Amino acid sequence: MGELSQRGRRGCPDLSPRDPSGSALHAVLRDHLATFLAERERADAPLPRFVTDELRGALDCGVLAKGCAHFRCERCGLDRVVALSCKGRGFCPRCSGRQMNETARHLVERVFPEVRTRQWVLSFPFQLRWALAFHHELVLSLARITYAEVHRRYRRLARDECLHAPRGGAFFVIQRFGSDLRLNVHLHALFLDGAFGQDDAFFTAPAPSPSEVEQVLARIVTRATKLLEARADALSLTDDEPALAHAHREATSGRGAIKHAPDDELD
Repeated sequence: MGELSQRGRRGCPDLSPRDPSGSALHAVLRDHLATFLAERERADAPLPRFVTDELRGALDCGVLAKGCAHFRCERCGLDRVVALSCKGRGFCPRCSGRQMNETARHLVERVFPEVRTRQWVLSFPFQLRWALAFHHELVLSLARITYAEVHRRYRRLARDECLHAPRGGAFFVIQRFGSDLRLNVHLHALFLDGAFGQDDAFFTAPAPSPSEVEQVLARIVTRATKLLEARADALSLTDDEPALAHAHREATSGRGAIKHAPDDELD
């Protein structure tokens, strides 16, 4: 098995996943996670259960002792033992990276036609992000509004070019944190940058000007405001758990969760 780990019989390449236990992140979790969680408990600020499950799952992900599957190639006789994954979606870089690559490949090979695309991003006010984190259906409603208003621009431009019944498409991703790891629900959307006509001819739209972006945003804000007024009950959340109360303060204050030391303390 030691020889096969470098190169399989008859030229089969080695496609074994890397052992995550040698990474710096795994070492940090292995050495400090238990202490960190215990200190949060003593401080009466435990992390939510779904967070601790993600962290412990990442620690066990890819470790043979935690579970594995055995594969054997009938053609070349190559044996392979593969550790099970945690299938986490929020923290584990091993599983998140695989899901990201699989999704990107699926979109490129099976979803998007070979036309130009453009990314549109929609952020929300700080006070709204907290409520959106707990109401997935509300986020989906806002995504539908965003799609309708952005697509309206593409349809209008396509009709100006005499395309009949123009149609387009988009792929949305809901991202729940920002670069500083603070709770920050926002939308990323990849739109076909134009529209198809009835004869499947594709019209490529010009890049939007700042004023056009403002017009699209104004229509989104108008419709979103009406929706949120009708769903005002979704915006009233309580902070019963200390950990959630801390996350609420970070999400609605506009200040990052990471506190940097003064320059003179870094020397």
